[in-house]
Amino acid sequence: MKEDSIIIRKIKTQKDKKIFASFPWKIYKHDSLWVPPLLKERLKALDPNKNSFFKHGYAEFFIAEKNGKRQGRSALE
Repeated sequence: MKEDSIIIRKIKTQKDKKIFASFPWKIYKHDSLWVPPLLKERLKALDPNKNSFFKHGYAEFFIAEKNGKRQGRSALE
């Protein structure tokens, strides 16, 4: 595998979910106009036990990494 390869990793653990949910802070940290959502609410939206979407829907979450650093995120619904 090349050193510059992007690896797509499926979110599996609670720690991964926090990484997924907090990724926008990395992108927008220098944007003075960005109003961040409550992290607790973002985590709640990813929790099948707390989000009614999951009663009838299904989603998987992924994080993209390059050289060990987060580069992006994606959801498949």
